[in-house]
Amino acid sequence: MSKPKKDKSGSMSRQQIKDRIDRHELDLSMCELSIVPVKDLVLFPKVTVLDLSCNLLSELPEQFGELRHLIHLDLSKNNLAFLPQSFGRLDLLKKLDLYSNQISSLPLSFSQLTDLKWLDVKGNPLDSDLSKVAGTCTTTDECQKCAKNVLMFMRSAAAQTERDHQDRLDRQRQAELRQRKIDAEKVAELRRQKQLEKQQRREKHEKERQQQQEGASVQRSKSASESTGDDQLQARSSKRTDQPASRSCLCYFFILLFIVLLGLGAGFVYCSQEPSTCDDLQVKITNTATSFVQEYLKNTSS
Repeated sequence: MSKPKKDKSGSMSRQQIKDRIDRHELDLSMCELSIVPVKDLVLFPKVTVLDLSCNLLSELPEQFGELRHLIHLDLSKNNLAFLPQSFGRLDLLKKLDLYSNQISSLPLSFSQLTDLKWLDVKGNPLDSDLSKVAGTCTTTDECQKCAKNVLMFMRSAAAQTERDHQDRLDRQRQAELRQRKIDAEKVAELRRQKQLEKQQRREKHEKERQQQQEGASVQRSKSASESTGDDQLQARSSKRTDQPASRSCLCYFFILLFIVLLGLGAGFVYCSQEPSTCDDLQVKITNTATSFVQEYLKNTSS
């Protein structure tokens, strides 16, 4: 088969790919490919054997996992440094050749290749742990053993990674819960502080109100005391004013009484000398005494 012409992008046309299909096999080896034409390859689902060896591939696209119909895949003698995470979707893959690349580790999705029976990873700068598990891969038995051991190793690594991821999630959740608790405590403390400030304002307002009431009560008491004092002072003044009046009335009474008695005495002497005029004189004296008494009663009542 003649060497196909690649385009400027380092890939092949769909027709060129179709021309190289032999029943269920597609041989794209030694085509100087730098890009895998995944979009064209998925159009040929009957192809189960794909040979991409001896090309210039430095990476596989993430869409490479869409080639799920592959059973045998040869990627040997390229320059691949890693496999895409989608590689684990090739769940029908039974034989994989990665000989002579630059692969140091495999993606965790590699553990999903449960049907893998043959694997060659020699000629790669594998990590020490993976290299010990893979072995030498110089015979068919060793490649079969390599597939089994690497799958177990990758499953263990995936499980450990999942546990680590779960632990990180647990720690993250715990940290979030602690943070939420701290935030809730801060909110509660802020509410308590606001309630305390509100209570203090209420107490201050109540104290001021009580002080105002006490001040008003003291003022009323003072006013009442002053009013009582004025009333007492007025009463004492009135009493002092009434006392001289009473005394003057009493003096006036005794003076008039003295005059009446003096008049009676004089009338008695006069009657003894002039009996004829005694009756008229007695009537006048009686009227004068009556007027005196009435005048006194009138003054005392007022």
